[in-house]
Amino acid sequence: MRTLLFCILIFIASSAQAQKSLLLQPAIPAILRNGDRMEFQLTIQNSGSKDQTGQAELQLTDAETGVSIDGWFQNVFPNQYFTAEAKQAAVASFPIEVPYQFFKKAAWRFIVRTPTDSLITSGSFPVLPVLQPFSKTALFSGAGNFTFPALLESGTTDTRQNAALHIEAAASPKVFAYAALAKQLEANSITAIDLGRQLFAAHMLKQLATNNPTAYGEIAHLSTKALDTTTSRLFARLLSLQQTSGGFSLLPGGNLDALTSWQVGLNLARLRQLKATTSREEQNAFKKVISYLQRTQHELPTVVMAYLETMAGLPVSASKNQQWISASLSTQPHWVQAMTAVLLQRMGKKEAGAQVYQLAKSKQLQNEASDPSLVSTQSLMLEYALLANDTANMKSISIQVLEQLSGETNHSTANAYALLLEKASSMAITNANIQLGKLPLFAATSHFFYDTSIAGGLVQPALGKIQIGQQGQGPLLTRVVWHYVDESSDVQPEGIILTRTWSGVKDGNTQPLTEGLRVAQGSQLELTIEINTTKSLKDLHLSTGVPAGFKPLTRQMQAEPGFVNLHLPLLQPGKHRFTCRIQAEQKGSFASGPVVLRSVGNEQPLARMNGEVVVVE
Repeated sequence: MRTLLFCILIFIASSAQAQKSLLLQPAIPAILRNGDRMEFQLTIQNSGSKDQTGQAELQLTDAETGVSIDGWFQNVFPNQYFTAEAKQAAVASFPIEVPYQFFKKAAWRFIVRTPTDSLITSGSFPVLPVLQPFSKTALFSGAGNFTFPALLESGTTDTRQNAALHIEAAASPKVFAYAALAKQLEANSITAIDLGRQLFAAHMLKQLATNNPTAYGEIAHLSTKALDTTTSRLFARLLSLQQTSGGFSLLPGGNLDALTSWQVGLNLARLRQLKATTSREEQNAFKKVISYLQRTQHELPTVVMAYLETMAGLPVSASKNQQWISASLSTQPHWVQAMTAVLLQRMGKKEAGAQVYQLAKSKQLQNEASDPSLVSTQSLMLEYALLANDTANMKSISIQVLEQLSGETNHSTANAYALLLEKASSMAITNANIQLGKLPLFAATSHFFYDTSIAGGLVQPALGKIQIGQQGQGPLLTRVVWHYVDESSDVQPEGIILTRTWSGVKDGNTQPLTEGLRVAQGSQLELTIEINTTKSLKDLHLSTGVPAGFKPLTRQMQAEPGFVNLHLPLLQPGKHRFTCRIQAEQKGSFASGPVVLRSVGNEQPLARMNGEVVVVE
């Protein structure tokens, strides 16, 4: 018996030692783009005193569904044998190619097996489109036969690539709002405006998790514990951008900015109004930013500042004799008219508010992309309808808001906020089914929120014919969102010209690349973006795609996986050059991604250039 026990202990000890002697070090980029080709590498470090022989396996799956995508990524050699000598390392390489019609997050897992043990390391990476992504949304109420005209007509052009078709169903508009906020938490935010938006999303989801844990479980993928951690992390990062004056800079080390401060204050005020946070630290941050804005309110339109103050239940700091309805109001943008109507309703000037509301309704709403405001017109119109109990128009405006409820922009957050103002509680769907074209039925039964996706390779115009059935009573709303990219999506509007040049860096000097974008591993490149504008432009965001196998070296530009970002407070007419340096870390063929110039808070670009392919040898 003692001999048997002794042998068991020796076996356990030797197994533990074998496990500790191997260290797995994967080399996989944080992002990849469609068409990228490279080798995923796994370094197997053997710190033991004996050689280790075994097999390394790479598994690739769709991070959302768990379905294998090895075939899609041409992972044709998923198993590699290795021998790691004592105190040495072995490298297993797995060639892959990213498909052109995969636009989701992929999960990877390395499994290393030896005669005595097995080790696993895993992670994920998003696949970003090479071209600028677009989306179109169709909303359907109740059961019946419907059409999605944009999708039906999508076969008339050869330049589009389908990315996915996303189907959502719920009984209440509020549920869609929560789902949109949950998606916003997936972004890697770096600006104060984005962090404020994500903080609003996290708190609203925490409130939902408390009030309706079942609905939360169907909408969000974060555990409530992880959501608590996320909320604390977001506020800490946001607080680091608040200066002693109370105002916020858009980026770390940047200058105070009234519009950025107003946007952050707006999301904190929304949380106060919806009673979604009781944090004393957040209340203090809000008081400081309000104080800063009131001291510098000449930098913001009066109606914009008053809108924030009344949302927070504060007295309007502008003159008591302020003429809210001016003779020029009829010529003002729709967002100004809608915001003025909301403001007057909050101040108890209901008759005047109704007049302005009718003025805003009398004209066709401007396209969201041309709206210069950081609060969407539709959300303001819905906010007024809810405040004034305008039930006759509430449903039609809600549909407009739901159609614009997408993206990681201030408009999307404003739309979600307006939908969450409705006091009706969420309810579950009763026995609904959805069929697109001749695809099998999607059954949405007893769900608070139903969502599913169709991969880009399966999307075709025939799916624009949609049948929705429902057994039983109860409201039913269905959203179908078509995601695609367009090869002809370069945007060079009149008055703005974007150019991009690549140069090699050697001994501190730069030399333009003249023989194609082919460089050696370890090389440094300088990427130059030139903006030539004939007009003055304010509060811009410049985003430059960085190839997956490269890392940014320029510190003053804020980097996120796959992009380098720069905030441009003001561009005078003329030529402006911006440079960043990157270094080739991994061999392969990588798409650079697009260059996009847009106004802060607006998803629609002012100018855009598609990406190029860089080969690292």
